[in-house]
Amino acid sequence: MGDEYDVFETDIAIVGMALRVPGASDKDRFWENLKGGVESIRFYSDEELLREGESPERLRDKRYVRAAAPLEGMELFDPELFGLGPKEAAIMDPQHRHFLECCWEALENAAHPPERFGGPIGVFAGCGMGSYFYFNLCTNPELVRDVGMFLLRHTGNDKDFLATRASFDVARRRPPRLPEPARTRVRHGPRRRGDDRAASPPRIRLSRG
Repeated sequence: MGDEYDVFETDIAIVGMALRVPGASDKDRFWENLKGGVESIRFYSDEELLREGESPERLRDKRYVRAAAPLEGMELFDPELFGLGPKEAAIMDPQHRHFLECCWEALENAAHPPERFGGPIGVFAGCGMGSYFYFNLCTNPELVRDVGMFLLRHTGNDKDFLATRASFDVARRRPPRLPEPARTRVRHGPRRRGDDRAASPPRIRLSRG
């Protein structure tokens, strides 16, 4: 088979990629793990689980599985890079923090960091509503009283804000592609400010797989 092929206007070139999964912080490590048959499920001792706050009662349950697939380095999130304060970052769902980092790494991997890229960047993403909001924020009455339930949910934890936040904090050039109310509220913002790029298709698309 030769190297020649037809190119169409609708073709999409994958020029960058970022990946973080249990046992691998990038796509190269992940591929090596696949080739080597590396097991990324980790088993924990009772001592480790108790140290992390698990209850002795649950550990005595015969159905309890002492295994997990941890993501390494989640505590290394740099809020300043994305213009966030420490408290805002702590409130934010780890899924959202993780996605911001992957967006940034994908653009760097493509050699198109957002501060130097001259065209619009589109964001296509979605996620489910995680348990972080309910188990880590709602159980803190002082935090709920100081910040307010509405802001706690809608500034960093609602699933519909995943693409919106990445568009603002990473891409900063193009409203997100997300068929939810959060997207509707911000879609026309740049256009009202006279940004004619809001009407043009993005030259780079960040897509969550």
